[in-house]
Amino acid sequence: MTSTPAGAPRARRCVAVLAVAAVLPTAEASPAWAQSGPACADSVARALTPLVGTWDVRTVFATGGRWDTTTAVVTIRPDFHGCLLREELDGTRYGEPYATLSLWGAVGLHGAIQRTFVHSQHGLLGVHSGDRTPDGLVLRDSQVVRGTLVLLEHRFEPFIEDSMRYPSRRSTDHGATWRVASFADYRRRGP
Repeated sequence: MTSTPAGAPRARRCVAVLAVAAVLPTAEASPAWAQSGPACADSVARALTPLVGTWDVRTVFATGGRWDTTTAVVTIRPDFHGCLLREELDGTRYGEPYATLSLWGAVGLHGAIQRTFVHSQHGLLGVHSGDRTPDGLVLRDSQVVRGTLVLLEHRFEPFIEDSMRYPSRRSTDHGATWRVASFADYRRRGP
């Protein structure tokens, strides 16, 4: 049996604790609104903080062979004790008032991201889910519309602090072909 100096086991424990502490997230990694809330607030903050703020958004829509361009203001803020982000858009579409409401959620920094979406010109609730990618964020959804399965894909590219593009496309032939349904350009308002 070999002997070790009296302080060696304690020193190894201290080094091990320091090594673990070095890789754990720190409170400073999350914004203040997430630090005092439940654990889900920290997950949402780590995954979705770049979205929080007020945005000027220009969107081009394609519906039924018609195209329309609109500008709107989008506000994204923490809600539900920080466990969700609430996104609200207020603008016009095809000359009529147009509003959207989305709720964003996340499971950890590298886990699943979900977004619910509804707009004022129909009440169908979309639930998109997906992941961060090297280029941004990709969310997918499927819905049955008048008996047809519609696949939806929404891309936020890049997913950065002052601007992002948001093309949405759809397929009605199980993904064999896709067409762009809308394209939004987000620009952060203010500093």
